[in-house]
Amino acid sequence: DVCSSDLEEFLKFLNNRNSPLRRKEKLKSIFLKYKNLSRGEVARVMNLALNTAAKDLASLEEEGFIKRIMPTTSARTHYFTITTK
Repeated sequence: DVCSSDLEEFLKFLNNRNSPLRRKEKLKSIFLKYKNLSRGEVARVMNLALNTAAKDLASLEEEGFIKRIMPTTSARTHYFTITTK
């Protein structure tokens, strides 16, 4: 049956956490709940490589959803916070 195989394929796509769109939506919901997160925290919570977390954070930063806070020049102290719109 073509319909059931299409539905199965679609459900597989929705459950694929590696889809950039799904990761972005999940990351937004995490920021709505916790407000401030570091790159390392995002990587751990979402089970991502640090580079992938950095790319996803950069995407949300470009979009204006979050902003980077840099208390010192050390990247270890940087974190991201949700912007108020």
